Amino acid sequence: MIDRNEKIGIVDYGMSNSFSVISMVNRLGRNAKILKDTSEISTEKKFILPGVGNFDNAILNLKRLGWFDFFRAIDFKKKYYLFGFCVGMQVLFSKSEEGKEDGLSLLEGEVLSLKKLQNDKNIKIPAMGWKKVNFIKNNKIINNIDDETSFYFVHSYFCLPKDPNIIIGRSNHGHDYATIISENNIYGTQFHTEKSHKNGMHLMKNFLDL
Repeated sequence: MIDRNEKIGIVDYGMSNSFSVISMVNRLGRNAKILKDTSEISTEKKFILPGVGNFDNAILNLKRLGWFDFFRAIDFKKKYYLFGFCVGMQVLFSKSEEGKEDGLSLLEGEVLSLKKLQNDKNIKIPAMGWKKVNFIKNNKIINNIDDETSFYFVHSYFCLPKDPNIIIGRSNHGHDYATIISENNIYGTQFHTEKSHKNGMHLMKNFLDL
């Protein structure tokens, strides 16, 4: 049974659309709170990690506010859940070509420039706008969402998981790449869930209902 009184923590580390996210969560009738640092955590077990901007800046801010060590210490196989999108998904991995800082390493893999996928000089970077996602395996995060549903993207880097089995959905920007991932209770989308209107709302509801 879904606990609608469950507290949802939205991590605001200075690089996120936290107010857009809390608006979406509140519209879904759930109890969300914006958390600036780990001292503000109370009973939250589900955390949302949005992201806009540079990988290294994101990691340094997560460290400064205590989130880096907090997330590294959690066992996400049990009662905790984490949902990152855009840069919030990228920091879940081990490293990025965008910077020199180590990632959270909650997922094995790296973040590479979209230039690595380029086989057509006419393809623009950053990838920006609505793009279809092809679902390649079943997962609760995409319950009742049609294959090839479109979501909103703005990014210049992409995630390359070491284990391809964690990839739930792919998109194409010169070449296929992972755009929805899931391992244990960790979820990520390369697109901006909070900017993807009703499609993003449906995906968010699926996460909150886990």
